[in-house]
Amino acid sequence: MRSTSTIGFVRALVTLTVLTLCHPAWAETKIGVVVGGADEIRPQTESAVGSWVTAHTLGVTPPMGPDGVNTLINCLVLSDMHCARNVVEARGMTRDIIGILEAVTGKGATRSVQISAYWIAKQHDVVSLQRTCDACTDAVLARTIDAVIADLARLAPTMASRIHITSKPAGLKVMVDSQPVGITPADHEVPFGTHTISLSRDGRVVGERQVDAAPTATLDVDVPLRAETPVVRPVEEHSRAVPVVMIVVGLAAVGTGAYLYHEGNPTGADFTYRDTKPAGIATAAGGGLLTIIGTILLFRHHSSAPDVAITSGGAMVGWAGSF
Repeated sequence: MRSTSTIGFVRALVTLTVLTLCHPAWAETKIGVVVGGADEIRPQTESAVGSWVTAHTLGVTPPMGPDGVNTLINCLVLSDMHCARNVVEARGMTRDIIGILEAVTGKGATRSVQISAYWIAKQHDVVSLQRTCDACTDAVLARTIDAVIADLARLAPTMASRIHITSKPAGLKVMVDSQPVGITPADHEVPFGTHTISLSRDGRVVGERQVDAAPTATLDVDVPLRAETPVVRPVEEHSRAVPVVMIVVGLAAVGTGAYLYHEGNPTGADFTYRDTKPAGIATAAGGGLLTIIGTILLFRHHSSAPDVAITSGGAMVGWAGSF
C-alpha cells in the first residue's frame, strides 16, 4: 500500500511537469543569439553581440537546440518572419532571440559586409533592420554590430523601460522627447536609449533632464526646476503732449490774468470803469497752478507723490519724485 506522502509527491511532480509543458519558462533578462551566414566572421559577431548584451545588464543564454537554430536560420534566409516566430515560440529556451545574417564580399580593406538583424520575442511581432559595413575591418565590424544591436533594441517591444517622473512641486506638464505624457507624478513607457524629459508651467519650460533608459528597467526620475528668471517689465513712457498743453494754457492764463489786473486800475479818462482785478487775480492764480502741475507731469519719472517733512523749525509741504 502506497503511503500518503508518496502519493502527494507523485501528484506534485505530475502537476509541475504539465505546467512546464504547457507554459515553458524563459529567463526574462536572458537573450539568445543566433548568427548565420559567413563563417569567417561568425565568432567575432557573436562576441560583439554578447558584449553589447552583457554591457546592458542582460545575459546571454543558449537560444535553442542545434536543430532549432538551423531551422531558424533557414527561416531568416527566406525572410519568412512567420516561420521564424513559430520556431522561437515552439523551441526557444528564452523569450528574446537576436538573429543575425551576414553576407561578405571582398577581402581586407575592401571587404563589405551586409548585415540583417532580427529581434524575435515570444508573443510579439518580429522587428528587423539592415546595415552595410563598408571597408569593414574587424574594428569597424565590431562598432557596426554594436550600433546595429543598439538600434534594434530600441525597436524591440520587450526592451521597453518604465520611467516614473516626479517634480517639486507636483502638477507640472511632462514632455518626453517633445511629446506630452501627462502631469507629474507621471509614469511612462519608453524604448531603450536616451530620452529628454522636460517640465513646463504656463507654457514655459521650467525644468529639463536627460535619462538613459536601460532595457526592461524601471527608473525613478526627479526633474529639478530651473531658478526663476525675474521678469523685466518695460519702462512706461508717459505722453508729454498733455503736460505741454497744460503749461502753455497755464502761461496764457497767467498773462491774461496780468492783463485783466492791469486793466482794472481806474485812469480817470472815463466816468465809469469795470473792476477786473479779482478776475485777473483768479485767472493768473489758476494759470500758475496749471503751469506748476504741467511742469511736474512733464518731468516726472515713474512715481511721484505729495511729501510732508517736519523739522524743528516747522514743516515743509511739497511733491516728491524722480525728475
